[in-house]
Amino acid sequence: MDFGNITTNIIKNGLVFNMDPANRASTIPSTSTLKTFNTVDTSISGLFVNDTFYDSSTISPSFAFDGTGDYIQFTENTGLNFSGDTTISLWVKWVDNASSFIFPIAKQDTNSYRQYGFYLRNTANTKLMSLTTNNGSGGNTISNSTTSISRNVWTLMTVSIKSGQANQSKFYVNTTSNTISNAHTIIGDSNAPLYLGRRGEDTSYMWDGNIGPVHIYNRALSATEVIHNYNALKGIWVMKYGSITTGIIADGLVFNMDAANRASTIPSTSTDKTFNTVDTSISGSFVNDIIFDASTITPSYAFDGVADYINCGPLTSFLNNVSQFSISLWVKVDDTGESRWAGKHQNTSNWISCQLNANRFIYFSNHHGSSGAGYCGFEAVNSGKITSGNWYNYVGVFDGTLSVNADRLKIYWNSEKQAVTTTGTITSTTSNFTSNPDFRIGGDGYADNADGNIGCAQIYNRALSASEVLHNYNALKLRFGL
Repeated sequence: MDFGNITTNIIKNGLVFNMDPANRASTIPSTSTLKTFNTVDTSISGLFVNDTFYDSSTISPSFAFDGTGDYIQFTENTGLNFSGDTTISLWVKWVDNASSFIFPIAKQDTNSYRQYGFYLRNTANTKLMSLTTNNGSGGNTISNSTTSISRNVWTLMTVSIKSGQANQSKFYVNTTSNTISNAHTIIGDSNAPLYLGRRGEDTSYMWDGNIGPVHIYNRALSATEVIHNYNALKGIWVMKYGSITTGIIADGLVFNMDAANRASTIPSTSTDKTFNTVDTSISGSFVNDIIFDASTITPSYAFDGVADYINCGPLTSFLNNVSQFSISLWVKVDDTGESRWAGKHQNTSNWISCQLNANRFIYFSNHHGSSGAGYCGFEAVNSGKITSGNWYNYVGVFDGTLSVNADRLKIYWNSEKQAVTTTGTITSTTSNFTSNPDFRIGGDGYADNADGNIGCAQIYNRALSASEVLHNYNALKLRFGL
């Protein structure tokens, strides 16, 4: 039941409390869960009070609070009697904007008034972090951060306290620090419960939103250590992709939809939408019978070959009138008939397509006007390069800056550059797509007949090199059993 660098590579030195809804050593993943454990010392547990619940719908499992009487209470225990230098760190997402203050964590003995509370205070649609402490011999010492935390955004809030020392403690919003001028003294009290989701004194100013991992250290972490912990977990909580979570190339990545990434797709048979993790304002709607499929070796999108597709919108800035782009798809076919995996189609003269054609060739097309109906392809079925039931990585690279027509389109199949036949003129840019057709996954707009599964789709705003295609393939191949 040890934690630290064993499971997440966070700093272990001085870690005395870790509660993590995504760690089975801390929390059983179930909506009927009523308790969570400190993985550093599992004799310390927290009980869910009222409607607090384990929430698997967020980007990573978390604890959900509705702001009305919900909290988690860790009962009195000498193991929670933290004194002296202390660091408190939580991944949070807040919803309520009505309350002046909302408390994700607090501890207070109502007899001696020894306490600490780490909370957010209201400033329009953002909130500032605040720290209140009382050593039992005087009034509260209160400090506020200057960096704010936005609503509905997962954020790591940290306070590193050098007990009793002015200008030595710091707030951190993710990795941005603010120095605390006040001297705060932490004196623990074993008679005081530790609360998540409420303040110590009473049940006012309840937390409305979600709380992820909570870490407490018996020392003040340095800026380098806070940054280390943020980097260790940001791939889970920050809605970015690229090298953050899977090791694929991040440079130039503008679009990623991934059935196995909670930032992109909520794992449920009722899921009807997926998000671009690079910019979650871009989403893809499931059309017709497409489903989230958890039965494959890795979660994927399943298509039945009859008008199923994901409508991702026009993706104008990525695909219209551009001189370079790369597209990567992880695909599995149920049969080796025609299967159009992705593209956008205005008409046969203005068209991008990634497909297994009925003639058993795999193609990459860039049609730009009647004089630029260009594409390249290689024979795949008879050569055994594609068979039903197996996963493959398709990468199409367009580079209109190259002078030789045949060099402007390339196809990589499981990281290997294919010897392709190039047909027609490959223009220096993609079409303007004046009618703004939608980019589709599971079809290309001309025909929406993908029959099988697609695991993830990435678009880059530049031409990937052969070594970068290989890098990305190696980064993901184990997911797909290769």
